[in-house]
Amino acid sequence: MSGVKQEIEAGKTVFKYSDFSIVDFIQELDTIFHSQIYEKQQTFTITKENIRHEWVNGDRVHLMQIKIQFLMRLPVQKIP
Repeated sequence: MSGVKQEIEAGKTVFKYSDFSIVDFIQELDTIFHSQIYEKQQTFTITKENIRHEWVNGDRVHLMQIKIQFLMRLPVQKIP
């Protein structure tokens, strides 16, 4: 993420804005991490509630990169 952050701060990143479904975006995140979570016998829950505006406008690719980096850095809490 530091590379993306540095590019943004340096003004080298070109954002490509488009409309996309936040529900589909969340489902894609779940799909990306599902096998890793299953292999490690972990639990990952995404709750989609009270979404007022399913369609948003933004740079979907960069948002996905940021969310993946964020989720990969989360500490693992082991449940006994």
